[in-house]
Amino acid sequence: MKILAPDIEQAVGASEDIFGRDSFGDGLLKVFDLSEDALVVALDEPWGSGKTVFARRLARRARDQKFKVVYFDAFKRDYDSDVFVSLAAEILEETGIKPKEKKALKEKVKDVAKIVGRVAIKGAIRGLTAGAVRASDFEDANEDIANEVGKEIEAELDKVIDSRLENAKAEQKAFESFRQTLSDLMSVNDNQKPLIFIVDELDRCRPTYALSVLETIKHLFSVKNVHFLLVCQLDQLSAATRKMYGSEIDASLYLEKFIHFRVTFPQFEKRENDRVLKKFVLNVLKAMPDDDESGRLKDGFADFTSLVWSRGQYSLRRIERLCTLFGLCMAFTNKNTIRHQALIHILCDLKLSSPRLFSKAKNGTLTYQDVKNRYLFSDDPDKRNDDLDWYAMNWRYFLLSDEELKGFDVSVFGRSLFEYSIDREDVVRFLANKIVDRFAFPT
Repeated sequence: MKILAPDIEQAVGASEDIFGRDSFGDGLLKVFDLSEDALVVALDEPWGSGKTVFARRLARRARDQKFKVVYFDAFKRDYDSDVFVSLAAEILEETGIKPKEKKALKEKVKDVAKIVGRVAIKGAIRGLTAGAVRASDFEDANEDIANEVGKEIEAELDKVIDSRLENAKAEQKAFESFRQTLSDLMSVNDNQKPLIFIVDELDRCRPTYALSVLETIKHLFSVKNVHFLLVCQLDQLSAATRKMYGSEIDASLYLEKFIHFRVTFPQFEKRENDRVLKKFVLNVLKAMPDDDESGRLKDGFADFTSLVWSRGQYSLRRIERLCTLFGLCMAFTNKNTIRHQALIHILCDLKLSSPRLFSKAKNGTLTYQDVKNRYLFSDDPDKRNDDLDWYAMNWRYFLLSDEELKGFDVSVFGRSLFEYSIDREDVVRFLANKIVDRFAFPT
């Protein structure tokens, strides 16, 4: 029996593609295969939408289709100050090029790495010495000393400029040689397709690292036969850009320099969307504790998730956590326990999405109006939502007063409570405290 949702390895290796994203990925691969241009494409989706599972399944399918593939988890590498070497090392290790070709490319990498390293060191020295020498340090110096210092600085600048002029052509040649060698080694033939370099988790990296990856790709890896897929949320990269270069910068325009176009996951019509999500939830729940009622409660919960997902724009990760909480509720109860589905479904959701309302449920101050406003219940017969009527009916019964319930048929609820020896007004508080709130989740 499992308590947690399937881990990422299980999702990547699953034989069934519930959301139909493999075919979307095949379309992307076709674009990469046919393009004569070096492409940088951004898969722009929010956190928790399943981007990493998609990226890793895509990498596997790309290898099966004879593409050279690199999967690079940027977040795991953002401690590394040398982005160029990190990216180049992945190509050397993951693309399966022959030893002789690998050695040739490695030499080109070393040539470029020396240049990139020198630039990085100079930048680090500037950063370390910034502010160490101030104009005020010379306020008490006499004019002769000041002039002498000026001459020394000017002489050093002359040396730096001379060195840059002498080395500029050699550095440019090293860059071009590396790019040409890389392009040649990734060349397309009858048995081999271009390199697909998948950069995942870029939006979770430090702003300096994330932008350094983009700039390195643009300047050193943008060559024929090499394509990049950036798996990220572009809003987060825009925020990183503003953090680095100031709030006045047009972040979207800046990112256009590095990214040719963005793609998003295919969307379904509502009815298909509900069907797919229910299948996903039941797949998550199937290994979790049995509901002791032949799957009836699990099936009802799967229907409920389609409501909260479409209304609350929940991520798949949030849905998985909701499933875990529901699974724990099932583990702590059985068919002889009071566990009204309509109450437990919403209490599980409130615990994760609205701690304030869940706290009111625990202390007995939650009102029907609170729940009605959050889930958009309607008591108007002409405006009712068939999907929510059952929930509205249950919550009315357990939270409204006897006076307020006049005119509603509540006979079925009286019979259902008789065997549990619990008063109507205590049920929500009991379920919130004794079943749903047994476990805390990190925020």
